[in-house]
This record gives sequence, C-alpha cells and structure tokens, in this order.
Amino acid sequence: MEDRGVTKSRRFTRVERRFVGILAPLMQAASPSSPNPAGAGGLLLAVLVLGIGVGLLVGWALGATAIGALAGALLGIAGGIFAVYRRYGTSF
Repeated sequence: MEDRGVTKSRRFTRVERRFVGILAPLMQAASPSSPNPAGAGGLLLAVLVLGIGVGLLVGWALGATAIGALAGALLGIAGGIFAVYRRYGTSF
C-alpha cells in the first residue's frame, strides 16, 4: 500500500493557504500589573528593619548601639526607598 499524502484533514485552497498566517490568532502581551501597595510597604519595612539590625550590630561592636541603630535607620530608609523604586519604578 502506497502512501499518497492523504490525511484526514481537508486541504486548503490556494487563497486560504495565503491567509493562514494572517488569520492565526496572535499572542497578546500580558497586561501590566498594577503596583501592589502592601508589597511596596512590606519591602520598605523589611529593608528598614534590616538596616536597623545591621546598625545595631555595628554599633554594639563599636560600643554605641543607639548611634548604630540611628545610622542603620537612616541607611535603611534610603535603602528601602531605593529597593521600592527598583522593584516598582516601572509601574508609575
């Protein structure tokens, strides 16, 4: 038995073959996600607490925990703003 290229699907006409690429459904880009205020606040808080913790450790090692915590808080605020901007900067 010889295979003649017979398939169960119908054959396209010449005009249909020409427009198959045009009629194929195109993929749609995902809609841009809206900024998540809770996520941004959580990220800001996490970086702030991390900065205070690092400042406390450095201040404790140098004998001035309060000044270390204050310096860590200042750096944590700046670092938190930078982290939120990096994460959610394209949403605005």
